[in-house]
Amino acid sequence: MWPHRNVPLGLLSNFLSTTAGSIGIARDAYVLLLPEGVGTATNVGLMEGMSGVVNLLTSFAAGVATDRCGRSPVLRLAAAACVLQASVTCLAVLYLPSRSGPQTVFVALCAASTLFGAVKGSYFVALEAIFGDSTPQARRTSFYVYKQMSATAGLSVGPLIAVACFALSHDTWTRPELVSVIVAGAAIAVAQGVVCLFFRDDGCGGARVGGLCASRRVAPFLAASSLSLGFGSGIAYKFLPLYCMQSLELTPIATHAIIALMQLTATALNLLIRRLARTTGPIGAAFLFMLVANAALALVCLSADLPVPTPAIAIAIGVRGAFMNSIGGITGAVLNDHISSEHRGKWATLQSLSKTTWSGSAFIGGALIDAVGYERTFLWPLAFHTLGMCLLLPILRSVPSEPRRRRQEEVAPLNLPATAGAGDQGCDGRAGCRASNLAV
Repeated sequence: MWPHRNVPLGLLSNFLSTTAGSIGIARDAYVLLLPEGVGTATNVGLMEGMSGVVNLLTSFAAGVATDRCGRSPVLRLAAAACVLQASVTCLAVLYLPSRSGPQTVFVALCAASTLFGAVKGSYFVALEAIFGDSTPQARRTSFYVYKQMSATAGLSVGPLIAVACFALSHDTWTRPELVSVIVAGAAIAVAQGVVCLFFRDDGCGGARVGGLCASRRVAPFLAASSLSLGFGSGIAYKFLPLYCMQSLELTPIATHAIIALMQLTATALNLLIRRLARTTGPIGAAFLFMLVANAALALVCLSADLPVPTPAIAIAIGVRGAFMNSIGGITGAVLNDHISSEHRGKWATLQSLSKTTWSGSAFIGGALIDAVGYERTFLWPLAFHTLGMCLLLPILRSVPSEPRRRRQEEVAPLNLPATAGAGDQGCDGRAGCRASNLAV
């Protein structure tokens, strides 16, 4: 069933990574509740921004190391960073509060956040490269959809763990209740590190040769769109739970239940977008999903001036997140179809930049929220998401749907000259395709 052992390991580690990351909501809320003026949205944004800067630096180093030294050594370094990050997190919330002031606790949580950025930068780049190596082109879309489903499933499990922890306590936004959730996330991060030790570079060489004979502009436009989406999401997504907490005045269980339901819906929508892509093409399907997500976010923005009921706002938040979190599998498969294996690490670094800008723009989001409020701030991600949609328009018809691509592949051999040599072998992923790959 699996083309290589790295595929199930990738799905499992991705699930654990997103589960641990989704519990980071509790860490942000913990900082917001720190006394003596430390708990502000600006400080939450600063903590996330530090994570983004480290993510950026680590992803560049990991991209070079992944292509030169192999994928599995970088994943082992990510495993060590997972354990270190979990240890510092536990130190910050279990040991320091009773022995030092809130400023020291905040500094320790910032240190844990920077280590989390190092984990994301190294793990994501190496995973993208080794997962692309280990999946054959003919089945790549399916496996990348499964990978995205593992991510959204993990993003739902984290809030469900938080719901269980809050249900056993008083369902209030207080630091003691948040500590149990944060420690659970640290334990899951350690489990992710253990799984990272079992990846292997050997045996996936047959799947490494990839790339379609297709337009050279697909990968750059996809990368640019991803960067725009990532920057916009950082301004909004990191603060949606705090928006539910402060503006909508929802309880912890209600807030985390909305997030869990949103991610479970995204998991199901991954199957829908795959079916839709067979008709519209993968880029067209991603464009339509972004359109729905933007419409939902626009409703949240309108609530600043119009009397929008709280249930409608909560539903809009869920719809926006579910549809936006469903496009990564389709676009990831398309990108890996248009790049060659020896440069996957570098392109994975570009993909990682979208997550880096996500964390980095959180600092801007925190400052804007303190200045103009949540709803006005959400206009900025709406603008960046619209830009991300527009960047897909030039490549809308460049990537055919699966039925159309199969028809093209059936016709292509008939059009080849009889004297074609080994270097002119159509779109089978060998030497003839290397020239049309974006080998930069």
